[in-house]
Amino acid sequence: MSADEDAAFRDYFQAIEEEFARRRGRPLMLSPRDVALARAWFEDSLPLAAVLRGFERFFARDAKRRVARRSAPTLAYVEGDVLAAFEDYRSARLGEHQPAGGEARPETAPAAPLVAARARLAAAAEAAARRGEAELARALASAAAAIEVVQPVPRVDAALEDLLERLDGGIADALRAVLSPQETAAAQARAEEDLAAYAGRLKPAAYRALRERAERRHLFAGRGLSCLAGLLG
Repeated sequence: MSADEDAAFRDYFQAIEEEFARRRGRPLMLSPRDVALARAWFEDSLPLAAVLRGFERFFARDAKRRVARRSAPTLAYVEGDVLAAFEDYRSARLGEHQPAGGEARPETAPAAPLVAARARLAAAAEAAARRGEAELARALASAAAAIEVVQPVPRVDAALEDLLERLDGGIADALRAVLSPQETAAAQARAEEDLAAYAGRLKPAAYRALRERAERRHLFAGRGLSCLAGLLG
């Protein structure tokens, strides 16, 4: 790393360290693996916003555990959630770029992204209907209708994100039904290529979930769409 990159990484890591310790409820005793993992995220250009969103997801889920952990989590525990948050970030921002030290998303979200997404979904549903792709048209129209119900959005919360994830899943299933085997295979291959660096770093279940997100992104992009998950930041 250059001197500037090294300084940027220190700022990036300090933000990670402080937020992780805050959510964990105790100081983070840094290990060489923690530092190496954070450096890998930085060098892979994972925005700070996506990393912190991954923390939020992990600790929200961890708080619901019926049995407390015997040992406090380290950064390695949250990597699957961090990478999933990054995949959602990329899905919602095709063609956009943000530096690794980017600002974290605000706690509130404007309705504008949902309004724009609803318009795109409605137009795509009409186009699918004209092509005779009835199942896809229904999935797109249903997603547009669901989004209309939840706007304006006063706050990004788990229920909203779960809804967007379910809508993405329905659209992806409908896309797989109408796309050719070659198109589906190409999306799968591109997803595998995107995630090659992470194949050996995650547990199999976490990797499969991440690969599904990446595959959806490529399926959607083939029809000029963006995934809804992560749309609000």
